[in-house]
Amino acid sequence: YELQSDAPGRTAVFSTDGRRMLATSQQGEIGVWAYASPEAIRTFGGHGASVYSVAITKDGKRLASASADQTVRLWNIETGAQIASLTGHEGPVYSLAFSPDDALLVSCGADKTVRLWDANGARQLKQITAGSEANYTVAFHGDGRRVATAGLERQIRTFDVLTGTIQATFDGHSDFVHRVLFNQAGNRLLSCGYGGSLMVRSFPDGKAVLDQRLPTVANFVNYSPDGTRVLVAGGDGIGYIVELPAAAR
Repeated sequence: YELQSDAPGRTAVFSTDGRRMLATSQQGEIGVWAYASPEAIRTFGGHGASVYSVAITKDGKRLASASADQTVRLWNIETGAQIASLTGHEGPVYSLAFSPDDALLVSCGADKTVRLWDANGARQLKQITAGSEANYTVAFHGDGRRVATAGLERQIRTFDVLTGTIQATFDGHSDFVHRVLFNQAGNRLLSCGYGGSLMVRSFPDGKAVLDQRLPTVANFVNYSPDGTRVLVAGGDGIGYIVELPAAAR
């Protein structure tokens, strides 16, 4: 079935239990659908512009959203109530992620910064300058301390998010990077970019163990549950499933 919306969609994620899907729109709304039902069960309104990224806590009770209105917002998924509006970014916020224990939230955007938030106290803990161009994507490592970010500069940077120290910078992408993601074990760093590049690096040394070119823009990538394959959302409207060689898993 198709999920209908009055505005173009931006991004979509499933809850941890797989029972709900959340999708965002260019009008700044977030909709929640129950699995196998085409009717939205809840809409979150409040953002004044496009919502670029959403993240859900592991217990499925809270939602974080990042928007072109320069805010990060926290929501109660059950009631739809806004818990907090986090301000500080000086430009659109493109990506965010919860730490593994859901206590911290990290965000990045057009203002070239990565910001660390107390997800329970709804306050900013740290601001980190992350390069000289916009950052499109940010991801937490499984240790809850390291993060990776990337964007227009074509480089991937990793930080100790608690101290703000840059730990490493990885080159290799020929164009800007749309998505970075650690695998579940934390020993691989997956990324994809505008030029169609799909890369996997061993972590933390950054050695490329997969460098593959797709026939189109790679807008988004995610691991399969068992970590043996990745699904890439292509700019041509096609989803690509890539089997990872043993060395890249």
